[in-house]
Amino acid sequence: MEKKEKQDNHVPGFLLIQAWPENRTDLDAFENLEIIRGRTKQHGQFSLAVVGLSITSLGLRSLKEISDGDVIISGNQNLCYADTIRWKKLLGTSTQNAKISKNRSQQECSATGHICHPLCSSEGCWGPGPKYCLSCQNFSRGKECVEKCNILEGEPREFVENSECVQCHPECLPQAMNVTCTGRVRSTFDVIPTHKLEMRKDDPPPSRPLPTSSPSRPAPSHSRQGL
Repeated sequence: MEKKEKQDNHVPGFLLIQAWPENRTDLDAFENLEIIRGRTKQHGQFSLAVVGLSITSLGLRSLKEISDGDVIISGNQNLCYADTIRWKKLLGTSTQNAKISKNRSQQECSATGHICHPLCSSEGCWGPGPKYCLSCQNFSRGKECVEKCNILEGEPREFVENSECVQCHPECLPQAMNVTCTGRVRSTFDVIPTHKLEMRKDDPPPSRPLPTSSPSRPAPSHSRQGL
């Protein structure tokens, strides 16, 4: 396995993996990798190469972009799911290509249950379960696809923002079969729990500074100067 200048959630160069522990079923060490920039490439061409491994899924669930360079996923005899991925969505330019070949056949993968979760969209998946979808059919909560958000029931209550379930403000009181919140902050539709209102009512009023009196001025003089 070779990595070029791996930093946090991105690789400035290329990622080549041609050896991996036999007891690991995916590339979980790279599950937080988001960007492969491809400033340098394997053989001057590939920025992502996964070759000759025994893994069953790639598991690169955070990968969002391959800025430059081609992709080759080949010769992984147990690998499923790679054929489902819409690679063009990840590639940064129209001249990049993805070669997915000589892995486990789609027919064998389907027969053994190695298929994308129903909550995944048609863009494919990195592995089994709703946490490995490239994007979601309905909604997402964090990095996991879900069927619905907790809008009218369930805890914690949520609202929807760009197809993502976002938790309501903690001071919003859950409403029975009604919308609890409409945004990240308390709005006119939000209700504050009674015990918090009582707690606020019992709080001592804020102390106010006493007004400062202005310095006294000397009384005008009534002395008269004789001529």
